[in-house]
Amino acid sequence: MIPWIKNFFTNETAFVGLIRATMLGTGAAVSSGMLDVMTLGVPKWSGVALIALGGFVRAGDKNAKVGG
Repeated sequence: MIPWIKNFFTNETAFVGLIRATMLGTGAAVSSGMLDVMTLGVPKWSGVALIALGGFVRAGDKNAKVGG
């Protein structure tokens, strides 16, 4: 289990995927009302913003440079 967790902090692709999943999951929880952030003074649209930001974060391998 420890090597699996260590991989998230040493492998850039895994770390970006973890951040993306966290943003998408938190945004969905806020948007659906499962996570009440209004008591913290966070605006209602923050869930949608987190989902949008999670969509912008790239996951997976980067494209190879074309040309050289």
